[in-house]
Amino acid sequence: MRPFGHHGLGALQEADEAGDLDRAGLASLRRLDRRLGKSVAVVGPEAVRGRVADISGFGGYWDRQAELTLPVLAANGARDVMIHAYATYAMSQRLPDAKVVLYSDAGHGFLFQHAEDFALEVNTFLDR
Repeated sequence: MRPFGHHGLGALQEADEAGDLDRAGLASLRRLDRRLGKSVAVVGPEAVRGRVADISGFGGYWDRQAELTLPVLAANGARDVMIHAYATYAMSQRLPDAKVVLYSDAGHGFLFQHAEDFALEVNTFLDR
């Protein structure tokens, strides 16, 4: 699958009807299952609350984004429940040179669901 901007809504509807979106999600879960089966790492509610507190306590970055003069690649899953896709878009509007990639069928783990495509996006971005 390609991110939202590459094919438009018509192609996304066709992919959904063909079951491609479900296949991408299932493939991602299978990769996670293999990795988690070998890992003893656990991210529980306490760890999530701690991370949210860390992020919330760091102030000042929002108002200073316009100071960044380097190009920024902002990517996210459109169904991310931790960082809303609109926040990614809003951030890009504050940055002088930003590119946004939103994966319409993915959540916070978009880079695992779309590993090859995201790697291509990163490499293309870095080569510009």
